[in-house]
Amino acid sequence: MRASTRLLFAVLLLAILLGGSGCTLLGYWAGSEIDESNEEYLALSPDSALTLLETGDKVVCQFDDGSMMTGKYAGMTMPSREQLTEMLHARREADCAGGGTVQIGEELVLHRRERAPEQVLFLGADAQRLWYMTPDGSQARLLLFGHITRLLRCDGTELTPPFEPMVRKGVFDSPRFLRLLQGNTSRNLDTAKIVNMYFLHRPLTGRMALTLLGAVTDGVLLSLATKSEEKKSSPPPVEPEENEDKGSGGTGHVTGCPFIESWDGDTWQPEVDVVAGAFFRAAQRSDVARLHHLRPVNGMLRLRVRDILAEVDSIDRLGLLCVEHMPGTVVYPTEEGRLLAVRPVLPLAAVDRRGHDILPQLGAEDGEAWLALPTADPARRGERQSVECRFPLPAGADSVTLLLRLRNTRWGSKLHGHFLGLYGSGLQAQYDALNASADARACFRAVLEREGLLAVSVWDGAQWCSAGTVREVGHEAWRDVARRIDVSGIADVELRVRLDAPAAIWMVDYVAIDAALPSPVSVTPLPLVSAERNDGSRCASRVRAADGDYVSLVKGEWVAAEFRMPMPPRSGRVQDLFIDFTGYYRPTMAPVSDPQTTLIRRLLEEPGYFARYADGLFWKSITAL
Repeated sequence: MRASTRLLFAVLLLAILLGGSGCTLLGYWAGSEIDESNEEYLALSPDSALTLLETGDKVVCQFDDGSMMTGKYAGMTMPSREQLTEMLHARREADCAGGGTVQIGEELVLHRRERAPEQVLFLGADAQRLWYMTPDGSQARLLLFGHITRLLRCDGTELTPPFEPMVRKGVFDSPRFLRLLQGNTSRNLDTAKIVNMYFLHRPLTGRMALTLLGAVTDGVLLSLATKSEEKKSSPPPVEPEENEDKGSGGTGHVTGCPFIESWDGDTWQPEVDVVAGAFFRAAQRSDVARLHHLRPVNGMLRLRVRDILAEVDSIDRLGLLCVEHMPGTVVYPTEEGRLLAVRPVLPLAAVDRRGHDILPQLGAEDGEAWLALPTADPARRGERQSVECRFPLPAGADSVTLLLRLRNTRWGSKLHGHFLGLYGSGLQAQYDALNASADARACFRAVLEREGLLAVSVWDGAQWCSAGTVREVGHEAWRDVARRIDVSGIADVELRVRLDAPAAIWMVDYVAIDAALPSPVSVTPLPLVSAERNDGSRCASRVRAADGDYVSLVKGEWVAAEFRMPMPPRSGRVQDLFIDFTGYYRPTMAPVSDPQTTLIRRLLEEPGYFARYADGLFWKSITAL
């Protein structure tokens, strides 16, 4: 029980025991009504559940396949022995980490009292116990840390008691399952498969204040009317329990865009979505994005473009750029394809629209992102969610570079699929209209910017001034984006930047600025040596230039390309690699109905209706659970 809840319970109990509880209960009820109108689902990572959630909290879990599940949080637990064994067999043999985290499948030499050393495979650990398996692959075993005298890793590193602090510090890579209660059924959910998690936050501010005020009032009335019988008030009405049966969440199917993977010398690593939002031919564009995992092998750099969702990906050009820049700078791409070498400056402060401090979420590239869900109050559906950051602004600065690390949510991609699905049998005709008419494209883009994109604005001392929008970036991976902002009209020593977006569609992991002019960079396109489809056919000549000779992929297909490794960087310079992609994609879906023209027209023409409609779909999917 939270401290504020314990205090509130104590006040209520004291008021009831004293017999003067009328105003106290009235204050409790009125405050509850105020707080209930302010309740909202807040986002958190599965790891945060250990510290932020309490038993009985209502939570919603969204999984990597797009499904959702709701219930009451009942704590964290380790997987069963059978589940641990399955996890070990599903993972490839762990590398010898050499002082890093002890990975599942890593070989250890286990020393315990009055036993010979034993070679084992690590499966997991909690505060008191170690799970392991003998190399012969027999059943998973469990041993209390109290019986272990030391653990010897494959690189010779020795781990000695106490082991409990090592578990808390994350030395052991331990799978954790979240226990969820649905009615009388308990389910153990693998946190590794949970991509988003939310819990219902009901603030106690109004309830606490009005309950205390009511208690004081009761005390005064009790002292003035000790000879008359106290009139009792009725307790607040009991709300019915929500249906917590399991269901499937989401509406429509998830749409996506071409996805880039890079070869790190050992395996294909996921990198980034490209040309997000270019979902018809006339929307084709070029896209530049940083690659974090690409490593040379035998003088070659290998990339792969994969189609992983129900769409047709059209590749017009596939390139790789080597970017040299000064040490200490970081290169960010703009939406127009410019590459800016900057020195990020973090915010002085960051708050959400309710005034909550979210600087820890936005001050590091760690995946602990800001994400706000739609309010639970139907009357407030469609409200945009926002964050405000304050930065130091040097005197005389007339422009800054805004630096963002963000991604769209899988729910946002589902909304896109749902919207396209409204066209039903008329979807191809809509594609044709957008391809044929620049006016139709401009109108559609204006609606998208108004209803769905991340808006940026700055405070000029009197009002918020628009600084443009950030277009969609895809939901499969984080994306670095830079945007130049005019601040010549701001005379303050601080810069206030606001980001606002429709609920549940955007996640922001990192925000920074650079008030200096970007440092110079040197960009070298690398030679394309070969390109080959998954069926073995060669296609390098078709993806060297943006000439309309497309290589098309459907779900499950890919193109793998090799580029020649760049020359070593010049003295005093460092290098980064960037994908340079031109193309578009087209989501595919079977027509299941006639076009819903009335609804489509309202979504496109009535400002704010798209957000209200999307919020309604979100809560419909939640209540369906």
